[in-house]
Amino acid sequence: MNIVQFMVFPNKTLLRLAAAKLTLCLGVGSIQASNLYRYKNEQGTTVMTRNLPAKYAKNGYDVIDKHGRVIQTVERQLTAEEFAQKSKTVNLAKQQQAAKEAQEAYDISLLKRFSFVSDIEAEQTRRVEELKTRITILNSNLKAVRQEVDAEYLKAANLERSNRKVGELIQGRIQQLEQQILSTEALLDKHQNDIVELNKEYERDIRRFKELLALRFKGQTGNAH
Repeated sequence: MNIVQFMVFPNKTLLRLAAAKLTLCLGVGSIQASNLYRYKNEQGTTVMTRNLPAKYAKNGYDVIDKHGRVIQTVERQLTAEEFAQKSKTVNLAKQQQAAKEAQEAYDISLLKRFSFVSDIEAEQTRRVEELKTRITILNSNLKAVRQEVDAEYLKAANLERSNRKVGELIQGRIQQLEQQILSTEALLDKHQNDIVELNKEYERDIRRFKELLALRFKGQTGNAH
């Protein structure tokens, strides 16, 4: 067989593949063509047609196959108010789910970290004492800095009384010490607030830990019965 004959008379395999593709395309086209659209018009009457008018698509419709079965339901388009309300509801549900997952993670962590209420109380005492120790050190440092700045002020006062100019070195040192006092006082306030928040945190831990123990005990007694 020459080249010309091959081009005119392809082999049987190619013919079968071409026929199969043609059959598939025709089949899909016929299935799609047999679908019906069901919707309601302005009068509320149910209409079934092969061509769905665009103005009714936004109101929602059903796609029905040739056997009368609903193969797809398209919901009506939401109004701006409905869409906003739906978004709000979805966001609220997400927030509630996130809060639930956070609570579950907190409960698991609590039960892993502690075996008894006394364990929580011991950790609370230790961490509060650490902060109190820092406060004691800071107060000691603050007292020393205040004494030092008082001494610098005294130097400046003596110079002024003797009609001499207070040098930039003394002025700069006073400014540096005053800033150090402000920073130390701010850190002291922070540590005091940390103690308050820490106690609240551990009180919450203790309260929740007791609730979890009660739930566990309730579950065990329920299973025993």
